[in-house]
Amino acid sequence: MNCFENLIKYIMFLVNALFVLAGIVLIGFGAYAQIKSKNVLNFVGDNYTNTPIAIVVLGVIIFAIAFFGCCGTCKDNKCMMYTYGILLAVVLIAQVGGGIAAFAMKGDLEQEITKNMRGGLEHFADPGYEGVTNTWNLVQANFKCCGVENYKDWEKRFPTNGTAPGTVPDSCCKAEKENCGVRPDPSTLWADGCFSKFSQTFTDNLSYVGIVAVCIAAAELLTIAFACCLGRRMGSDSRYV
Repeated sequence: MNCFENLIKYIMFLVNALFVLAGIVLIGFGAYAQIKSKNVLNFVGDNYTNTPIAIVVLGVIIFAIAFFGCCGTCKDNKCMMYTYGILLAVVLIAQVGGGIAAFAMKGDLEQEITKNMRGGLEHFADPGYEGVTNTWNLVQANFKCCGVENYKDWEKRFPTNGTAPGTVPDSCCKAEKENCGVRPDPSTLWADGCFSKFSQTFTDNLSYVGIVAVCIAAAELLTIAFACCLGRRMGSDSRYV
């Protein structure tokens, strides 16, 4: 075994160890995103809420394949090395598609959020719509916002008479307390609408997912080349020749 072959082998082992770590990170990130998104399912829709689950699955697959690659490298097993390369190529194709889809989904996600926000606003506090009510209160309190574009959006749900300010949810108030949203002074309400703040958070997450997927895919492409190189140099007796 020459120095170049040794170098490739060590690089392969190191890269696979990094992939194992990347798999763990993806699993953790996907689980975290899924837990956080449970509170806002009424706004983001099913398309986005399935994304964290897909990230977890991808993390598990990368972890398993990378562990398999580590074993194949350590044992100098030709069959394991070629199998590893094929599996990694399949994951690579899936990741490139996922990265493209994440970027393409941004525009659709914003439209989905707008539609769900406005639809949910009209049913705020209605019986049977407790999930929508809780989501609106949670988003307004956490993002320090009020309504879709501003507090005036709530006039559609709580019509006002004359020029007096209408009623808004208490979660719109800067100092939230009971009944603070009943005909309030506009200066006591959050000035920003929730759409811009809320949608930015989730479109940014999609961008991060797409960038990470593309970066990992580039590293995997190089690893596939190394795997093929090692596989060709392994003899039928599963040792280098």
